[in-house]
Amino acid sequence: MHLPVGEENTILASRKGSRLSAGIVASVAATSGLLFGFDTAVINGALVFLRAQFALTDLLTEIAASSLVIGCLAGASIAGVASDRIGRRKSLIAAALLFAASALTSAAAQKFSQFCVSRLAGGLAIGIASTLTPVYISEIVPHNRRGQLVSLNQLAVVIGILLAFFTNWQLSALGSVSWRWMFAVAAVPSVGFLAGLLFIPESPRWLIARGFRSQGHGVLRSILGETEAATELAAIGPVLMFASVLLYVAFFAVGLGPGVWVYIAEIFPTRVRGRATSLATSALWTACLAVTLTFLSIVHALGASAAFLLYAAVSLLTFYFIWIWVPETRGKSLEDIQRMWEQLK
Repeated sequence: MHLPVGEENTILASRKGSRLSAGIVASVAATSGLLFGFDTAVINGALVFLRAQFALTDLLTEIAASSLVIGCLAGASIAGVASDRIGRRKSLIAAALLFAASALTSAAAQKFSQFCVSRLAGGLAIGIASTLTPVYISEIVPHNRRGQLVSLNQLAVVIGILLAFFTNWQLSALGSVSWRWMFAVAAVPSVGFLAGLLFIPESPRWLIARGFRSQGHGVLRSILGETEAATELAAIGPVLMFASVLLYVAFFAVGLGPGVWVYIAEIFPTRVRGRATSLATSALWTACLAVTLTFLSIVHALGASAAFLLYAAVSLLTFYFIWIWVPETRGKSLEDIQRMWEQLK
């Protein structure tokens, strides 16, 4: 099918704009990789001056070099929880602030302990950023450019390492205070990273997962264009819903699923157990049949969200009934349960 020239140009321009937007967003996020590489490598040129400044032994020199790595481990361990709670973008903003603070306080340190704490903060930033930057980029860019743009972060790491060696070489001419400038230089890209993060959006996948569907759709539309955004949104919904169903199945599998059958088999007095169990089982299957027969009709009439809210309300009523009226049978023999019923007469 051939489109009119004007419409074809509009579509091409839209796609070009989307590619540009995705590239810009990924480049801002990948600045963390540059800081990662720089902060990791800058210590190499500064150690000679640090040893003289703080009269470091070999052990203290190793501590100075490893304080960053300890922070990296801590940062990586909290990154997932933090990003799930407050978002990818806000977590990266926190990392940018830590990068800047680490650069300036490392440069200004008057005591060895102050220097180690500052480098520990830089390690926290690296741990957070190195974990979340690939996640953020992969969640926001078009799927056909994901590999290219996620690998941009790794390229930035290498550039950061080269930049650290170059600036160390240039600044070493300043003498005994040169180590301070070596660390202070990192504040410049840190501030640039922070400024860039203020102008890029949150991950659309995170927004949708947290219930901000319209905002997530808006981000997708700004990056992908209307048509591809609608396709992506439709693909994300079922995955999140299928996640919810799996959570439901997990709870059902350890609760109502097996529990109801055990309970039916043991709760009734011996003299009526056969008939009562038959009646209870028939009621159970009747309820299953009712749900199966009415599910699509309810969804069409009320919508999927309202349908599941209805089921949630029924679940709450069930919880109330079980909590108030259903007696506990754990640890009781069938004879104990029989006596319990006799006492209720």
